[in-house]
Amino acid sequence: MSDKITDIMPPGEPERTSEEAVKETAPKAVRRKNVPVKRGWGWKWFFPVFIVVPVILLLSRMGNTEVKIWPKTNTVFFDTALTVDSETSNVNTAEQIIPGQTFEATADFSQAFTSSAKTVKSAKGIIRLYNAYSTEPEEWLEGTRFISDEGKIFKSDGEISVPGAEEKNGKLIPKYVDVPVTAAEPGEDYNIGPSNFSIYVFRSTPRYTKFYGESLEPMKGGGEGLQVSEEDLAKAEEEARSRAEAKAVNILKEKVPDSFILLPDVINTEITATSSSVRPGDEVENFTFDTKAKAVTIAFSKTQLEDFINDFVLSQVPGEKLFYRESLNADYIPQVVDFEAGTIQLAVSFSGKIYPKVDISSIKKGLVGKSVSEAKMFLESQTDFTASEVSFRPFWVRKVPADLEKIKIDYPII
Repeated sequence: MSDKITDIMPPGEPERTSEEAVKETAPKAVRRKNVPVKRGWGWKWFFPVFIVVPVILLLSRMGNTEVKIWPKTNTVFFDTALTVDSETSNVNTAEQIIPGQTFEATADFSQAFTSSAKTVKSAKGIIRLYNAYSTEPEEWLEGTRFISDEGKIFKSDGEISVPGAEEKNGKLIPKYVDVPVTAAEPGEDYNIGPSNFSIYVFRSTPRYTKFYGESLEPMKGGGEGLQVSEEDLAKAEEEARSRAEAKAVNILKEKVPDSFILLPDVINTEITATSSSVRPGDEVENFTFDTKAKAVTIAFSKTQLEDFINDFVLSQVPGEKLFYRESLNADYIPQVVDFEAGTIQLAVSFSGKIYPKVDISSIKKGLVGKSVSEAKMFLESQTDFTASEVSFRPFWVRKVPADLEKIKIDYPII
């Protein structure tokens, strides 16, 4: 008979692992080690709340409302007479006078021109004249003729002061003077090389061999060339005048401030001086013509003109209206210009937009405390507006602030 074995574990109870057995027998302090401990919010949440909330409150207090309003406009057209007077300092709408100012500029102009007339030029050069005749100096006339060994005659360009010879040990030692000469006839044939010369008028006399000359360099310049004609000078003067006046006008325009209106038809120019380096018949290829010009104008201030037009328009339209200066379009036609008196009589045609005058303070008060939709309804109820736009800042602001300084109204927008 076999022995009966009885289980020491109660039936139905699961078998425990060694790990569970260790936990069961472990001290209580050890078993509490892995139990999570609940903690409070702590200081880490305090600082964001402390900073963000005041910033939001501050921005809310700084909130503002921006309003844009497009007013109803009308375009007006007017024609009137206007006097610009340089002796006046203030705008006089009743008399239709505005101040003017006289400006003046001068310009010097010099230009080179080319001669056009054809000519045959005469050769020129220098003859050294010797006196071996006497110790007495002599004065010879302009045009004294010298004849070369080849028979070419040249004439002195001016009077000649002939020095006397020097006497030394009973002998005369010649003295000399250099004489500018021009060939007696034009043409290339007189472009001769260095030559010996005699005095033509002394031929067949004892003086003929005692006064003599020589050229140390060739004679030059003989042949075809150019000379100045009267037509050349007339054309040069006309062009120089035109350019001098244009230069004076450009200088004048630079002197007039940008804030002034300068009308091209109100500029007077004049030539104050002219001069030429040549006369008709001078044998030169080029010459210069000098001119001096003056330009004068009467200009007027853009701002003062706008002041006059603004007052003029408002005196012609009924009700409380304002003139939109940026819309001004004007034409000015000078009728009479008196530079001595410093006045211009102008015919002025202009157009521009007018719009109703609005009490901005009342509009602001009417907007206080309103939402966007309420503000738009309020603005749309105003008969002087055609359109409006309302915006709040920062984005979370929902009503127009009570502080009128924080309501910005842009009016007019045209």
